[in-house]
Amino acid sequence: MYEELSVMASPYFSVLLPTKNRSHLVALAVRSVLLQDFSDFELIICDNDDDPTATRTALQEYLHLPNIRYIRTGGLSMIENWNRALESSTGQFITVLEDKMIFYPDSFTKLLTKIDHSPSGVVVWGFDSIEDASTPATLNQVRVSEDALVQATDVLARVTKDIMGQWKILPRGLVTVIPRALVDRAKSVFGGDFYQPISPDFVSALKVLSLIDSYLITGDVYNLVTSNKVSNGKSMLLRREKDHSYMQGQSPLYFNLDLVPVKSRLIVANVLVMDYRSLAASHGGKLDYFPISHINYMHMMTAELIQTAVSARRVVWSYAEIRELIFSCNTPVANSLYVLLFSLRLIFSSLGRRLGVIRREISSITVALHQDPLLLVDQFLLGNKDIGDRRSFSST
Repeated sequence: MYEELSVMASPYFSVLLPTKNRSHLVALAVRSVLLQDFSDFELIICDNDDDPTATRTALQEYLHLPNIRYIRTGGLSMIENWNRALESSTGQFITVLEDKMIFYPDSFTKLLTKIDHSPSGVVVWGFDSIEDASTPATLNQVRVSEDALVQATDVLARVTKDIMGQWKILPRGLVTVIPRALVDRAKSVFGGDFYQPISPDFVSALKVLSLIDSYLITGDVYNLVTSNKVSNGKSMLLRREKDHSYMQGQSPLYFNLDLVPVKSRLIVANVLVMDYRSLAASHGGKLDYFPISHINYMHMMTAELIQTAVSARRVVWSYAEIRELIFSCNTPVANSLYVLLFSLRLIFSSLGRRLGVIRREISSITVALHQDPLLLVDQFLLGNKDIGDRRSFSST
């Protein structure tokens, strides 16, 4: 049975905060929302923690506030928890905040003007991140020069060539604000819940792209990821710890392996292609005009194979998965050439960026941190440190 605390009138922003097993991080996320200088918002916290009291205890001092709604769920899949948060919200514009992220101050105030400049009301923004999987931890600060209106069809064309390469410009709910009217329309057109398997943020982004003509990508940076070592996506990518944590609770029926040559549920690119083809097959629309070709599938799979091998310093894929990739479509010679070609292209592209020969559309600044990153974030929220897009993050 669900347990709820606090109810309030319809606000301008609904911030959805689905959380699970990150009680050591979630209070930072909550505090960052409460520090905003625009107060017309509601914060929906869906506590799906395995421990029935850990998150509530971490947030106890905030749960009485009128613009916070706390819901204890538990035992739900990630997708069910996201939808539970959405169903409990009433705001005009919706965004999702991960429990390992914070908002920078005055983000909501800045968003107000950005929404006015987006024809669809959809706005996507950048985020900084703390990489704390190694020592010393580093702060990676994104720098984008200007705002840009992008066409949904252009984004779909780019996505079908390289999903992960376009990840940061997709209207995924995370680092995105979406009008409620658009969410309701998507539920009506596509049926069922707004967030659907296998990857709820990616599938919802495809629904949004299918229903709008254009949206705004702002050069502003509104979020900071406070910890990357707790990333479910990375754990799945490198098959660390719980291999299935990213998809926990999802029915095997959602995995239509007939849609992809490689019959694996543990390859991120494979899962995303499966999601894309599944939604296109069931609802068509704009997605029919932008199929993912075999060559582009090979490109995306090769990129992930190399990425995981470099990150883990070993080949992470199984022999069976590599064999299925090479022999897919019964063209092993052509596929082998694709893998070789794409591998060389990725290597030269990486070297080019390192040497400054190839310019990035999005640049970044990396700063080493010599103290506990979470303590530094805590000090930032208290006003005692600078961080993110204001000044260099001081670790002294």
